[in-house]
Amino acid sequence: MQVLIKNRHSLSRIPEGIYGITSNAYGMDNVDSARALLAAGIKVVQYREKKAGFDTKLAECEVIRRMCKDAGAMFIVNDDIELARISSADGIHLGQKDMPLEEAKARLGKWLEGKEIGISVANAMQSAKAIDEGATYLGAGAVFPNNTKEDSEVIGLEGLAEIMGFVTGKRPEVPVVAIGGIKYEHIRDMKTGYRVHGIAVISGILNSADPVAEARRYSAAWNSF
Repeated sequence: MQVLIKNRHSLSRIPEGIYGITSNAYGMDNVDSARALLAAGIKVVQYREKKAGFDTKLAECEVIRRMCKDAGAMFIVNDDIELARISSADGIHLGQKDMPLEEAKARLGKWLEGKEIGISVANAMQSAKAIDEGATYLGAGAVFPNNTKEDSEVIGLEGLAEIMGFVTGKRPEVPVVAIGGIKYEHIRDMKTGYRVHGIAVISGILNSADPVAEARRYSAAWNSF
């Protein structure tokens, strides 16, 4: 597959390892879930909130952004480009059903320079398009069925292998973060078998009795391989 490169971008700064995502579905709000992830040493936190009003989301983002800065972590906002801009996020993450990247770039202009731009992808064709348009990293999945996004397309390990084959062969400088139903027992295979840059985890960590301890366990397992 030949990829027409419209713009060369610098290497992503997304940290390798566990990519934390906030949730208010497991007995904590988004701020508390971010606090748990950061307390465990996770260095990238994505704010994901689909139901709250803008003012509520902005208030949460401002708190989480400060916590991330204090912890030396990266702060990413899911879906809402205006929320990302106003809250001074380090980047945005867009799904295939969210605003097209070209539109986001047109609306945000120079604000996006030097920011992380993550795009969710389910196959090699979507990966090529996302990178061509300026994505700095890819979120590949959903690898397994999951409860967070029940309507998400499940690509399975075969789909992940397709994406990694394309990226490794054509654009190895672009990190791939696997997402969707990834559990502790998958960590070794994700890192050493499929060679992803990181794994995004929500319920596997936040739906545990001790999210901080569980996040540390995930991170320690990743670092051990």
